[in-house]
Amino acid sequence: MVTNLAQTSGTVFAGKPAEEVFLHIGMPKTGSSTIQEFLAANRKRFASAGVAVPRSPGNKNHFKLAAYAFDDNRMPSVRKIVGIQNRDQIASFRETFVREFYAELASINASRIILSNEHCATCYADDEISRLEALLRPLANRVRVFFYVRRQDDAAIARWSTAIKNGETVEHPPMRFELYDAYGLAERYAKHFGRENVSVGVFEREQLKNHDLVDDFLSRVDVEFEGKPTEVKASNASLDAKHMEFLRRLNTYLPRFVEGRVSVRRTQALRLLEAMSNGPVATLPEEELDAFFAKFSEGNSRLAREYLDRPDGVLFRRAHRTKDVVDPHSLSIDEAFEIFAELWSANLTGKS
Repeated sequence: MVTNLAQTSGTVFAGKPAEEVFLHIGMPKTGSSTIQEFLAANRKRFASAGVAVPRSPGNKNHFKLAAYAFDDNRMPSVRKIVGIQNRDQIASFRETFVREFYAELASINASRIILSNEHCATCYADDEISRLEALLRPLANRVRVFFYVRRQDDAAIARWSTAIKNGETVEHPPMRFELYDAYGLAERYAKHFGRENVSVGVFEREQLKNHDLVDDFLSRVDVEFEGKPTEVKASNASLDAKHMEFLRRLNTYLPRFVEGRVSVRRTQALRLLEAMSNGPVATLPEEELDAFFAKFSEGNSRLAREYLDRPDGVLFRRAHRTKDVVDPHSLSIDEAFEIFAELWSANLTGKS
């Protein structure tokens, strides 16, 4: 049962419902940042086609959707990003966000709405998705949910790099089953929005339209532009093994958040490290990756059969990445000083 949003926030959507909300929920490490960059860069072109890409949930990444949906007992970094420092601030954040979100969309009066945030894939509790459902239902006659799925072994390695970029110091990738369980994710959202409104794409170049992520995404939302859209570069690529290990150790001394705010100095250092990063990425022993991937065999087959209409149950068409990978890097003192010297030089010369 969905709780009426008016009962929880005191705010009712006063605009004309759109035909459709298209909610893109990741999964993490499937090009979400690139999609969000594209949506933001082409916001005016979308608007001319009658499609709203709102700013109130976030200028590019709609972080506030997940921050709104998560249960009160969760305080992940996404809540800090939107300015929530403690649980006492969650209720007021929700009230303010709903008011601003609804007001923006009421003023736009679009026929379709596109939302994108990969953290929504980590809504595990029924109440969290119920909260999202209650937020979105008044906005449109239909809500469609879409996500990309990536081989779980490759996704775990990529997520390791992201965890370190986000300030963690973990020496091993996060490999909790629920983080990568694509079939479970589809079923959770289907329970609320209907299986007919949940669709999946496979994050493999060969399975993308024109072998291109943006072209594939546009085919999913079924939007056509007049003229050529603004192109964007791929975003949030993994760090190579050497620079990932350097940042992992640096995070102890240069945290991501300082007094509740994202550290500008650390953000600058991260951008420089990303620019320097051009070597092999970290990996794990083959047998460990194979054992991890095997855990998802049944779910992947069911996802292929039930959501992609593939009777053979084959979801992925290629093996996990084996090119340009190395074992987790053991950073030498000389290598650490070499990276530090590059950071120091770039800072002195004002490079970014």
